[in-house]
Amino acid sequence: MYKRSNPEICNAGKKWETYEDELLVKLVNDNKYHEEIAKEFKRTVGSIRSRILDKIIFPEYNKENIKELAEKYKWYDVEYLEKCMKCKMSSFEEREKKKQSKMLSQEKFKKKIKTAGGQKYYDLLENIIERLERIEKKIDGYDFI
Repeated sequence: MYKRSNPEICNAGKKWETYEDELLVKLVNDNKYHEEIAKEFKRTVGSIRSRILDKIIFPEYNKENIKELAEKYKWYDVEYLEKCMKCKMSSFEEREKKKQSKMLSQEKFKKKIKTAGGQKYYDLLENIIERLERIEKKIDGYDFI
């Protein structure tokens, strides 16, 4: 990782820590402007807005409350926010469909293994799948920004 030469945004591109997310929520709830928060974190305003979208607005979003969320979180371009939320919802729904499809195919595969190879191979497969799921959760938890 390289260091930013501009001290005002020297944390831009760095991984977000849990305590930073907690502080972000506090500052947003204290009605701080995005520009103020960016200075506090030494990050860009764009990265602050992106994090607010991901960690604060998206979990509260439903198709009817976009104007309230925009006002609550000082998002002045409601149309842009709505487009962002629709895009995030589309991506989220697509990931959920893939997970469901993956689970169905895993179940079919497990049945074939159990039928063909018996309980020993079935148990071995279960163990492998559990390990892969733990690895996948760890990877999903990382920010690659």
